[in-house]
Amino acid sequence: MPETPKIIFYTRNGVTIEFFRKDPVDKKLSFRIKGDEEATKKLLNNCKRKMVPERSIKHVISSLFKKIANGFPDSSPDPVQTGIDDTSRFVQMYQKKFGRSPKFLDTRDGVHSAELFGVKVITPNYITLFGLGKSKKLARLNLASESLKLPIFQIVTSVST
Repeated sequence: MPETPKIIFYTRNGVTIEFFRKDPVDKKLSFRIKGDEEATKKLLNNCKRKMVPERSIKHVISSLFKKIANGFPDSSPDPVQTGIDDTSRFVQMYQKKFGRSPKFLDTRDGVHSAELFGVKVITPNYITLFGLGKSKKLARLNLASESLKLPIFQIVTSVST
């Protein structure tokens, strides 16, 4: 007797997400919004993973419902596709402005389960740049993103008349 495909339903705010096996031999489950093909396409386009292991559903479900509630916002552009991320752009601009690479000073605070990382860079003209994040990488990215908005890192083009 063939095994029936496993289907798991989660409903929140009138929206039902179905997790199902496309093929009985698949170890991972696919997902869709019940009764809404267009919303399912948008959701799948907005997710990195199109299939999840059954044991991971509990971790994935809240982020799926957040994406649905936020109207499937476009995810931030992938640095690989755009060619450069803010941290790399910051390092390039810093080198162009000051003639050397920035020295990132990392800090850590909080208990292990709720650590907060900080990173700072002190420029040669004694401007302190600071970023916070849940990881060192996010702290550096936040520092870079905010620093690139400062006037000292703006690209100045001169127009001759």
